Amino acid sequence: MNILRDLQYGDLTEDLQMIYDVCGEKVVIQMIENLGGLSFYVPKITRFDDLIYRYIRENKAETLKKLAVRLGVTEQYLKCLVKKYN
Repeated sequence: MNILRDLQYGDLTEDLQMIYDVCGEKVVIQMIENLGGLSFYVPKITRFDDLIYRYIRENKAETLKKLAVRLGVTEQYLKCLVKKYN
């Protein structure tokens, strides 16, 4: 869509402005061109249990407390995750 070349930051919805701030104008335009009309949810890291458990296994030398800080989750969450997989 050629009209998108004239797109200004103020034309964007609040959600698209957040994406623009993080990802840039090119990504926002690609989203409008390819994903226009869709609604989707971007989950927090805690929705990726398999990924986090792999990360824990690959960083066995680190304490769960340190890993929790690095991942932005609670130590209790990591303990529950380890218990779930063991």
